[in-house]
Amino acid sequence: MKKLYTILICTFFGLSISFGQSINTTETDIEYYVNEVLLGNLITASNITFTGNLGGENSSIGEFNEYGGTVLDLESGVVISNGYVSSISNTSSFNASGALSSGGDSDLDILANVNTQDVTIIEFDYIPNTNAVNFKYVFASEEFPEYVNSYNDAFGFFVSGPGIEGPYSNQAINIATLPNSDVAVCINSVFDTEYYIENQSEDPFVFDGLITPMDATVSLIPFETYHIKIIVGDASDNIFDTGVFLNDNSFESLPIAFNVTSTEVGDFEETTATENESYITIEMSLPAPAIDNISFPFEISGTAENGVDYYILDESVSFAEGSQNSYINIYPLADNEVEGNETIELVFDYLDETISVIIQDNLNGQNIGISTTDSLGLVSMYNNTNGSDWSNNSNWLEANVTEWYGIETFSDRVIGINLSGNNLVGSIPSEFSQLTLLSELNVTFNYLTEISEDLANLENLTKLYINHNNLDFSSIEPFVSIQDFSYDGQFFEGETINVELLEGESYSYEVIVGGEHNTYQWIKGGDILEGQNSSELSLSNIMITDGGTYRCLISNEVATELTLESQAIVIVVDPMDVEISPGVTAEIYPNPARNILNIDCGKQINSVDIFDSNGTLVKTINGNHSGIDISELPMGIYFIRITTKESQITRRLIVN
Repeated sequence: MKKLYTILICTFFGLSISFGQSINTTETDIEYYVNEVLLGNLITASNITFTGNLGGENSSIGEFNEYGGTVLDLESGVVISNGYVSSISNTSSFNASGALSSGGDSDLDILANVNTQDVTIIEFDYIPNTNAVNFKYVFASEEFPEYVNSYNDAFGFFVSGPGIEGPYSNQAINIATLPNSDVAVCINSVFDTEYYIENQSEDPFVFDGLITPMDATVSLIPFETYHIKIIVGDASDNIFDTGVFLNDNSFESLPIAFNVTSTEVGDFEETTATENESYITIEMSLPAPAIDNISFPFEISGTAENGVDYYILDESVSFAEGSQNSYINIYPLADNEVEGNETIELVFDYLDETISVIIQDNLNGQNIGISTTDSLGLVSMYNNTNGSDWSNNSNWLEANVTEWYGIETFSDRVIGINLSGNNLVGSIPSEFSQLTLLSELNVTFNYLTEISEDLANLENLTKLYINHNNLDFSSIEPFVSIQDFSYDGQFFEGETINVELLEGESYSYEVIVGGEHNTYQWIKGGDILEGQNSSELSLSNIMITDGGTYRCLISNEVATELTLESQAIVIVVDPMDVEISPGVTAEIYPNPARNILNIDCGKQINSVDIFDSNGTLVKTINGNHSGIDISELPMGIYFIRITTKESQITRRLIVN
């Protein structure tokens, strides 16, 4: 329990306690604390800065050691405080209350909901080698328990950079939150929770309350530069200290898990496969789902030759946004030669990881007949895409499947198909999903209108290229989690719709596009139409100015790399020579006209407005004119609106 506050400062320079625990404050190089103590694996830091007291008996940063058996439950690391960290090695009966006079921080003000002061800040840029960064910490304070809900000392871990959009400076987010929540860790939020510990020990640990060790984790884009601000400060006043303990070497990129399996039958290692008989799968599992499309390069070495001893491998592996697993399949090829075991090494330098596999000879490794299910799946696609009219259908339905144009096989299975630019017209049916070992499908630059969603069940399909077809989002959404997937350049089929309407009429048209996550925006010409953001275009009480060319732009919330554009709807608004005011007449001549237009009206003309067929005002003439020069108007249909004191009259004009 906190004793009455007494103005007593007991600090010890480079203090060591007989129990073995120590807080070292002699270091004056902030880069030492970050690079040598805090940083762990697969991460680099730069542009390191510090705010607070650095070094000496009044330092607000230090290195703690041998606290593993204490109430703190962290062995060693870096500690920062809004007071003097040398006070930490006292027991809880001591009152730690140092003042830094370092000012406050606007982000911390938001967290504490009051003005802050005495801040200590470590800031630096860092580059993660994987897609998630984590570190372990403990938050402790002298404000516990007496001043809960009175003085809300706070701290934060503010992270900013690519793919992050938050409410703090530089769109940062705070990752110092309670587990599985967005609630920031602070005095008020952790007290009386399962994470709070009241310090009743005799350990050399001054704070009256603390939390159990927690992990701060954030998902990132690998190899991009991010910024972190680690900060603690006093709220309202500068009495009683708060500290944040950062476990040593825990600020690190979380590792990617590798799992290697083989289809080899018998007593063999999981990293062994036989030519044209078995294959190896390397599964890579990210520490968190990808927040963007990402890829990891690797180098290939070993005695086996890429593209000769095994099907060619791309030297990178990709993860689609939202996915967490990706696969590398190695298919050994038979060459009927006795070579002994050959090796393949995939080297991920930046992950400190090398995957080694072995290819065994197979002197009986000639191609055999393709499985019946694969053959039937291919025939179904052939029939549904007008195969007889393909640009190249060499050997299809005639020779062995291994000789069909565009087909790659391994043992008795189809693993790759490339029919790009081959005049495929129609759909890829559900039966195609029988090709369960298929890893790559390229059908770009064709005329496909549908791809069965059942293909999403092909677990080995890691490369799917369907760009430049006639597909809508219903044939794209099911595949967005495939690690290497491209689908841009789809063409929306449909002929231009020409509509002629009278002023005052209404018109609606609904565009039908497949997809469960579509968004719609209608445009006229190149201008966005406010309020027209559903699949239906709706126009009422039409005026001449509503004439023009309308299209709908269709986007998708999950397939974000494509925007479809509907066919054009060309609306011409025709007044049909209707006189608005009875008894007033007007004639225009000649009609058609080319250079000069004359108007004969029995009333004084105030103005003449000329509109093109899109309803755009192109010319205005004020007052009476014996002849109007129209020589600059391009050929086409125009509407002449004649305004008198009593009325308006509209006439159609053809300029030739």
